[in-house]
Amino acid sequence: VMPTAPGLYWYVAQVNNALRCVIPDTAYVKLVPDSLDVSVDGPMKVCEGDEVCLDAIVTPNALMAMVTWTDESGSVVGTGLQLCVTPGPGTHTYTAVADNGCTTAMDMATVRVLSDTTKIEITPADTVTLCAPEEVCFEVTDTSLWDCIQWVDASGVIIGTGGSLCVTTTNPGLSYYIARVDSTLRCVIPDTAYVELAPQDISVSVSPDTSKLCVGDIVGLTATVFPDTSMATITWFDDSGNIVGDGNSLVLVASEVGAFKFTAVADNGCTTAMDMAWVYVFAEDTKLEIDPDRLIVCTPDTVCLTVQFPTPECLVWTTLDGTVVGTGEKLCFVPEPGENVFIADIPGVDCIEADTAVVILAVPDLSVEVMPSDTIVCQGDSVKLTAIVTPDDAMADITWYDEDYEPLGETGMMITVSPDTTGAFTYIAIADNGCAADTAMATIIVVDSMKLAITPGDTILCAPDTLKLSVENEGSDYVVWYDENGDSIGTGMMITVVPDYGIHSYIAQIPEADCVEGDTVMVKVLPDTLDLNVIASDSLVCAGDEITFTAQLDPDWTMAQVTWYDEMDEEAGSGDTLIVAAFAGPNTYYAVADNGCVTASDTATVEGKELMLDISAVPPTICADMGEQSQLAVTGCADCTYTWDNTSGTLSDPSISNPIATPNVTTTYSVTITDGVCTETLSVTVTVEDCPVDCPVEEFYIATAFTPNNDDINDFVCLRSEHFDKFSEIELMIYNRWGQEVFRESYTVGSLGAGKFPDADFFCWDGMFKGEVLPPDVYGYYLRVVCPETDDRAEEVREQKGNISLLQR
Repeated sequence: VMPTAPGLYWYVAQVNNALRCVIPDTAYVKLVPDSLDVSVDGPMKVCEGDEVCLDAIVTPNALMAMVTWTDESGSVVGTGLQLCVTPGPGTHTYTAVADNGCTTAMDMATVRVLSDTTKIEITPADTVTLCAPEEVCFEVTDTSLWDCIQWVDASGVIIGTGGSLCVTTTNPGLSYYIARVDSTLRCVIPDTAYVELAPQDISVSVSPDTSKLCVGDIVGLTATVFPDTSMATITWFDDSGNIVGDGNSLVLVASEVGAFKFTAVADNGCTTAMDMAWVYVFAEDTKLEIDPDRLIVCTPDTVCLTVQFPTPECLVWTTLDGTVVGTGEKLCFVPEPGENVFIADIPGVDCIEADTAVVILAVPDLSVEVMPSDTIVCQGDSVKLTAIVTPDDAMADITWYDEDYEPLGETGMMITVSPDTTGAFTYIAIADNGCAADTAMATIIVVDSMKLAITPGDTILCAPDTLKLSVENEGSDYVVWYDENGDSIGTGMMITVVPDYGIHSYIAQIPEADCVEGDTVMVKVLPDTLDLNVIASDSLVCAGDEITFTAQLDPDWTMAQVTWYDEMDEEAGSGDTLIVAAFAGPNTYYAVADNGCVTASDTATVEGKELMLDISAVPPTICADMGEQSQLAVTGCADCTYTWDNTSGTLSDPSISNPIATPNVTTTYSVTITDGVCTETLSVTVTVEDCPVDCPVEEFYIATAFTPNNDDINDFVCLRSEHFDKFSEIELMIYNRWGQEVFRESYTVGSLGAGKFPDADFFCWDGMFKGEVLPPDVYGYYLRVVCPETDDRAEEVREQKGNISLLQR
C-alpha cells in the first residue's frame, strides 16, 4: 500500500469464516502532514483557589499529534488537549508542545492568579471638585487589570472599558463612577471615583435667626445651604471672628448675659455664602418694670409706657388676649374708654418676669346704687350688698361706710354685713373713678324670730264680698302676700281681696327673713245651693261583704262636712265615703252634708244576700280496687253554678251539684259555689279503704295461646292466680273443637294435704293427649270454682269459659 493523503490507515489480515479458530490481525499506517500548528486558549486571570483549564488547539488534526504541557520551570504538568490546574497567587506560564512524530509545534499562556484582597485603585483618589463643566480623566493604577476593567455610572450602565475613563459632568451635584471587573473575578474589589460639580451661586440660612435664653439654657442653630447642603462645608464664627464650630449645626450653652452674634459661612470650593443669628442671654429672675404701671386719665390723650432694659429690641408689648401691639422700650397709644391693659414681656424666656400696666380712661360722670336698698333679715344672718355703678364701664373704685360715714375697711362692688342686734342699720357706698364720684345707701331692718298673724283668720263667706287682710307684726312693711297658686298679689301690712265662689288661700311671708314664720288663712266663698248624691258600690251584695257608700257633692269644692246615719238614725260615720259590712236584707244609709251656708241629704239602699248550703258524700267510705263510687251532693241552691276541684280526675262532672266520685285513695273534694252574688267554698272527704276479697273469681288468668315445642318458651298453658286458697273447689277442663275432653285437673280442699294449696304449675297443660302431641287448633276451656260458705255468704259456684290457641310447634 502507499497512502497519499495525511491521515491514519489500517489493514486487516484474516481467513475465511470456516476457520473460526484463526484470529485476524491489523496493520496501521499513519501519514503525517509536513506542517503542524498549536494554540492555547483559556482564562488569563483567575481568583485564588479557582481551577484553571487551558485547551490546546492542534491544526490540522489533533489526533495526528501528542500534546505535552510544561510550567515556567520546564516541569511537565500534564498531557492531552486540556490542562486543568489550581495555581497559587502570582503569574504562571504554561507551554503546550504538539509532536506528530515528524515535526513539533508549541504555544504558551500566561495566567495571573489574584489574591482575595485584590482591590482596584483609581487615581485621582479624592473627589474632584469642579466649578464649571470640564473633562476629568480617571485611571486604574494596576495595569495588569486594564484588559478586564469595566466602568459603570450610578445607574449601573457600562460607560467604558480599559484602564482609564474620561468624563465631562454637566449636572451640578455629586457624580460617581465605578471601576469593576467581570463577576467571575469575585476576588477583585471595585473602586469609585467622584466628581462634584459645585453650583455657581449658593445661599445659606441660619435658623432660628434670633434666640432668647436664660443663663444655663442650651440653643441649637442650624444652617441650611441652598441648593444642596451636601455641596458645601459650613464654618461657624462668633462676633469676634473666632471659629466656634463646623457642620450644619451649632449647639451653644448660654453662660453669660448679653447679646451675641454667630455667623455661618458656607463654602462649596467655588463660592461662599453667609448668614447670621443673634442669641440674647438674660440673667435669672429678671423683672421688667413698666413706667407708669397704673394711670387714670379723664380724656383720650396719647399715653406712653416705658421699660428700661439693656436689650430693648427683645421687648414685646401685648394685650391681655395675646395680641402684639408693639416692640421696643416704649409703647405709645390713645386709650379706649375703660381699662387698657398692656403686658411687656420677652416671649419664650422663662427667667424674664413680665410686667403689666393698666391705663384707665374714666368717664366724666357716673352714678351708684346699692342693692338691695332696703331689706329685712333675721338677727345673726348676713346680707350681701352690691354697689351697681352706671355706666358699667365707669371703672370706679367702691368704698363702704357706716351711717356715720366711718369707713368699714371694705372696698369693691360687694360686701357682706352681719348686724348682731335688732334694729335699723344704714350702709353707704361711694363710687370714685378719679374723674367723677357718687354716693348711695341701703337700710337693713334686723328682726328676731317671730310668727306673722293674719287678721281675720279663716273666713267663710256665703257670697263674694270685699275682705281686708292685715299683718301688724314688726317689719310688716316687708310682707309679701301670695295666693293659693303661689302668685304674689301684694306687699305691705294690708291687702284687700274680693274672692269669688270657691276656696282661696292667702299667705303672708317675709321672704328675706327665714326666722319669720309666715301665716295662711283660708277663705271659703260658698254658693247658696248644694246637691248631694249618695252612690253605693253595688245594689246587691253577699252578706258579710263590704259596701262602700260615696257622697258626691255639687259643687264639689265647698268642703262640706258629710255625716252618715243608718236606718235607725244612728250616726255611722263621717267623710266622703262610708264602708260597712253587709247583713242579710236591706242595708239603708243616708248622708247629710253641711258647708256652713246650706245643707243637703240623700239615701241609698243595698240588698244583702246569704247562701244556705250543705255538702255530703254517700257513702263516705268505699273499698279500694272494687269499682265502688260515692255520690257527692251540694244542696241549698238550685240556680248556683258549681266548680269542683277535679285535679285527681275522679269526678264524673266537675260542673254539677252532684257528681259521682270514684277515687282510688282517700280524697278531699272542694267545690266553689256562686249564685252571681255570693261565692262559697265547701269540701267533703271520701275515704278509700283496703277491703278483703272473699271470693276473687275475677283474679284468675289463663293464656289465650301457647307453643308446646320444648323450647322452654310458652311450652305450657296454665291457670294462674294468687288466690287458690280462697276456694273450696277448682276444676279446669279443656276440649277440642268436637267436644272431646283432652285435659282435666281439679282441686278440692284437703286433697293435697292439710294446709296445702295448688302451686303455680298445678293447672298446666302441655298440649298432649293420651301420650300424643295434638295438632295446632283452637281449644275451649271450662273453669269451675266453688266459693266456700262464710258467716255472711252462702256457698257459691262460679263458671268461666274461653278459648286457647295451640300454635305451630
